Amino acid sequence: MEGNIGYRLSDPDERADRYKEALGEILLAYYKRASAEAMALFESRRGFYEESFCRAFQKAEEFLKAAAGSQQKGKITYIHLSYLLSGALSGEQLIKMDFYDARHYRDVEETDCFWDYSGLFPSYDRERKDAEAELRRRIVRMQSGELSRIGIGMTACGAPALKPILKELAASREFLRNIRHYCGCPAYILYGAYLDEAELLYQIEIE
Repeated sequence: MEGNIGYRLSDPDERADRYKEALGEILLAYYKRASAEAMALFESRRGFYEESFCRAFQKAEEFLKAAAGSQQKGKITYIHLSYLLSGALSGEQLIKMDFYDARHYRDVEETDCFWDYSGLFPSYDRERKDAEAELRRRIVRMQSGELSRIGIGMTACGAPALKPILKELAASREFLRNIRHYCGCPAYILYGAYLDEAELLYQIEIE
């Protein structure tokens, strides 16, 4: 057993390397477990999650109706689904859904809503506590900033695990039925970190 070796590491560079190695191993193991768990839960309760995704959109739909009536917002061209690293600090697990017209980020009529995906990662809190304990065991004198990276890393690991699930939800019949009325042709559903690069999940065509 490796045990806590921090007291033997007088070289700060060596300690930093040990910390990065330990954190990387913990996060990789978490990603593998979380990805499998999230997909299994989604498949077992697909209808529930499709419904909750549509309910989240309904909150934005009120603003979309009002914006369309004011003629300050055009047809929706870009729908951004963003994961929030701030959730590592707030304890929330939310996808932010932003709806933009053809002006994209220059769209002056902000329209958004949030989807809570915490049910797909029920082991998150326990895994985070276990990860903190494992780091404390392997590296002494752990600082609060070092420990906070666990939550940020686990939230970031959840992002690729969510991608195939969000792709299914974005293409679900009920969601498309609800949103098509507000969309231009074509409209793009994108996914990525909030206000960062995003990739195409689904392209909506208007019949």
